[in-house]
Amino acid sequence: MIASDKSTYKWKIASPVSVAHFSLYKLSRILLKHLEKLGFHMVNSEKREHGSIGEREIFMGHECIAINGADHGVTVTASFLSKGKYATRDIQCHFLVGTDGTGRSVRKSLGISMRGEKDLQKLVSVHFLSQELGQYLINRRPGMLFFIFNKDAIGVLIAHDLKQGKFVLQVPFYPPQHKLEDFSSEMCKRLMFKLAGLELKDVNVMDIKPWVMHLEVAEKFLSCNNRIILAGDAAHRFSPAGGFRTQSVCACIMYRKGALVSEDDSVLNVHEAPTGRRRDYIPCSEPGSRLPHMNVKLLSIQSSKHPFKESYCLARAALEVASKFKLPLKVCVMWPNGSSDGAGRTEAALTPWKSFEEVVEVKRSSDSPSWWDIC
Repeated sequence: MIASDKSTYKWKIASPVSVAHFSLYKLSRILLKHLEKLGFHMVNSEKREHGSIGEREIFMGHECIAINGADHGVTVTASFLSKGKYATRDIQCHFLVGTDGTGRSVRKSLGISMRGEKDLQKLVSVHFLSQELGQYLINRRPGMLFFIFNKDAIGVLIAHDLKQGKFVLQVPFYPPQHKLEDFSSEMCKRLMFKLAGLELKDVNVMDIKPWVMHLEVAEKFLSCNNRIILAGDAAHRFSPAGGFRTQSVCACIMYRKGALVSEDDSVLNVHEAPTGRRRDYIPCSEPGSRLPHMNVKLLSIQSSKHPFKESYCLARAALEVASKFKLPLKVCVMWPNGSSDGAGRTEAALTPWKSFEEVVEVKRSSDSPSWWDIC
């Protein structure tokens, strides 16, 4: 994926938001700061080895080793390091969300298996630093994800930070012809030179690890009377190197049975073999696709046009369900370009609820397609 003026223009047509990449360790720090602003605080495990976790407390360095689910709640047994030795504590909770990755213990403790394909490909992940490469890409080919194929080497280069020169290189690994010991720091450096097409003088290899690519999804996401929820990589495994197509296939394997709207096989054939060719994004509103972007502004102009009656019925149904289960919900009533609610139709249609906002579409140009025509 190479960002150029032309490709950037294409992105802006579909969405004002461009591709971005943010390392997890940086994101975690930001999330923790925001949680602290909301009243959460970190707890030192060594100073409090016993006792339950209070409200808005965050315990780091804990690993789930056992789960006991019941109708009234969930008991989690966690292991943590205290004074140089491992200790355990039982944590009582009403709900548990397992986001502990692909090979961790929450899903396994529940006995939930994965369905799909295993061992699609074996790869070696090389984490390295090179400000020289980062500066070269900034000046020549700025981007986030690079698929490199030449007569000397094959690899996928992920740019975590071009300015700081932080990269991860993914290269195929074929045992028994290959051995992990073959991927020494010097061998990885030579491989980078072949992939980059230039001799880099400041390459610093930080880490080399093997991993296996899978295409799997958990047989279910809920357990123990819906008190335990699987999310993220604990619920599915697919290629992290831009595995957007794989994610769509996983969704179709799951979200078809019992869907609100049945899918036509012509829309997305889950048995279709990948061609390796890039396909342009075509905005549509078919079930399972991303909702097309629409520029809007708060409603202020009065007109006689109004949304469909069915839209109000759907909004009322959503608000009724939210009220029944005491869930916070705000409905956004979207009006076509150049129209609005001149007689307070929304307020009358959604009485007694007040939690709604009215917006009107703003077309980028007179000849650009309307969001309503697309959807």
